[in-house]
Amino acid sequence: MPLGGAPAPADGGLVGSAGAGPTVQVGVATPVLPLDHPPVVDPLAGTASAAARRLSVAQLKNSLPVVLRGHAWKVGNADGFDARAGTLGVPDYVSSVEENLESTPLYLKFMADMARDACNRAVTADAVQADPTQRAVLRFVEPLDTPTGSRAKVEENLRYLRLSFLGLRSEGTDDPALAQLRGLFEQAVAAAAGGNVPGRAHVLEGWRTVCVALLTSPEFHLY
Repeated sequence: MPLGGAPAPADGGLVGSAGAGPTVQVGVATPVLPLDHPPVVDPLAGTASAAARRLSVAQLKNSLPVVLRGHAWKVGNADGFDARAGTLGVPDYVSSVEENLESTPLYLKFMADMARDACNRAVTADAVQADPTQRAVLRFVEPLDTPTGSRAKVEENLRYLRLSFLGLRSEGTDDPALAQLRGLFEQAVAAAAGGNVPGRAHVLEGWRTVCVALLTSPEFHLY
């Protein structure tokens, strides 16, 4: 019997009024909160994932030559990201000190210019590059590989481009994103051919179109 003659609680807990604190269990292997500890809230309850963020101009400038194997965006003889830095929201530390990372209509317009210029440079260089391992866009195809005559090679190249540009892997030919890219390529080649049998120039236009679509997709600019 406890000191003072007071009977011990039947459940083995501490003596005290109800609600004064958590019950201390005896002989039960469960975690026990200290006395007067506030309720523990699930740390994941109500937690939302982080919002998507846009790449900075510096990140885009550094990423483009990696994706396109050295090819960049040019405005005249200058790097396009440097020439359009102020318009793209890069701070000048006179009127602004923080970079504007919103995807404004003006930003989208210049990114379309960037994609068309950089992709044209890359595809033009690939067309005369004999070593496929040194190409940026035509990695597993040749300029004369048409959608109908070389479907397997076109599929392989599209999978490679999606992984190289966006970091997204496509497994199999039933991937909806891959099918969409394939449809875009086929439509671009057919439109360039204008009803004639597709030739080298028409196929290259198809790959330019795919390259531009990847460089202007949200997956390339957001993380």
